[in-house]
Amino acid sequence: MKKTSLSPKAEALLQAHVEHTIQQIQNFDVIRAEVAAFFEQLTETPLSTLVPLENIQRIAKDRVLGVAPSNQLRTEIANIVKDALKNPEGNKTLISDLIPDATAEAVIGMISHDTTRRNAIIHEIFGNPTTGEVLSTTISHAIKDYMENNVVTKKIPGAAGLMKFGKGMLEKATDSNFDDALQNYLTRNIRNIMNISEKKTQETLSDKKVHRIAADLWAKYKTKSMSSVAQLVDAPTIDATSHIATVVWNHIRTHKYVQSIVSEGIAGWYARNSNRSLVELLADVNVTPEFIVAELEPALATDLKRLAENGYLKSRIEPLLRQFYASDAVAGIIAE
Repeated sequence: MKKTSLSPKAEALLQAHVEHTIQQIQNFDVIRAEVAAFFEQLTETPLSTLVPLENIQRIAKDRVLGVAPSNQLRTEIANIVKDALKNPEGNKTLISDLIPDATAEAVIGMISHDTTRRNAIIHEIFGNPTTGEVLSTTISHAIKDYMENNVVTKKIPGAAGLMKFGKGMLEKATDSNFDDALQNYLTRNIRNIMNISEKKTQETLSDKKVHRIAADLWAKYKTKSMSSVAQLVDAPTIDATSHIATVVWNHIRTHKYVQSIVSEGIAGWYARNSNRSLVELLADVNVTPEFIVAELEPALATDLKRLAENGYLKSRIEPLLRQFYASDAVAGIIAE
């Protein structure tokens, strides 16, 4: 930008103004007062006055759902997880140090008493044809193993021969080999077997039994260190997981259903909070004027001093003020 020539008096006023502004920028009493004044202004201003719902939804769609995470970001997140898992404090920290017994018991109680949802999951499992195939194959193998390798048949004279004789008779009667006959029987009756299995599983996994199983698991694992848990997740697994998560996110973020969920979620939040001030909303996440100043001061004090000393602040402030002092209005005032 070309430097505008000023009269000596205007130039002197400009330089004094620039120096004054630089000093004010570095004065945290001024910054503290400005932050407090800004928050006071926002106290009386509801969210709906500051920003309309449509703007928030547009930002969420364009800047959150509309932007694919870069490979660099994915890599950095994976590296952060790897570094966190290598933290030496993990050797001294037990799972129970992070999850108190009372919290674990509350979760166990919630899981063990959720009979309806548990039975629904069991029903889905036993209603799946794949489960039927697995169960049928398992039963078939168990019966054949019993008939061919049972210890009792080997200890009782003639028992093994009798079992083979029975198997031969069955094959002759069914005009098929024993394996096919058994498998055909299981195939015809697997639905009934599945229904019985579902009922027995629901009866076995009672609230009391589930509670005891979960409590036993908690007692077993709560004394393990966090490092021992971290060892279950190696670097290749973290890299693969981060890649898969990125692929999944890039697929779903453009889907109409996901965009609709985000839009409706924001609309619901906005409806509940549109009459609240920004100060109240910030206070929900513990952001107050005191917090902002306390966090800014240590970080900015040194940087502002450095920027003032190396001329950066002056190079940004002076051109803006020079335009003001070069204006006809200011020239007229100085000429009076």
